[in-house]
Amino acid sequence: MSPPKLGSIARVTLLLFIFAALPLAAGLGVPWWRARDLVEDGAERLLAARADELVAVIDTRNNDTLLLARLLATNVDVTRFVDGDKSVDVSTVFDRARAASPAVVSVSIVDKDGRVVASTIAAAMGRDLSSRPHVARALEGVPAVGD
Repeated sequence: MSPPKLGSIARVTLLLFIFAALPLAAGLGVPWWRARDLVEDGAERLLAARADELVAVIDTRNNDTLLLARLLATNVDVTRFVDGDKSVDVSTVFDRARAASPAVVSVSIVDKDGRVVASTIAAAMGRDLSSRPHVARALEGVPAVGD
């Protein structure tokens, strides 16, 4: 059986519908894709801005911690302790340092060989930390902060 034959009015109507519907469908599709691109672009910019903000926060925290490390390294009581005066109580210096910078979890002093001689963490006492990169840098005289 062959498909029904359309009359000329039906054919013209069908052609008009096709020619009217195709541009309409294409017109609706373009804004949808454009909107998707705009959303993706906006999300990328937002993520990049947030990443920049996080980098700034981390850099500020690290700089503050390095400043604290420099202050501790030049503290009179810490210097006396490192020079061998074991009568100095560095725990009060440590407590003040941690109070001044809540981001600091612990404070330790290592000897020239990288062995912990004072710390806010009792279990760290006597441990050899010389293999840790930040301790190796500190032993070379470079201010360093560890994780």
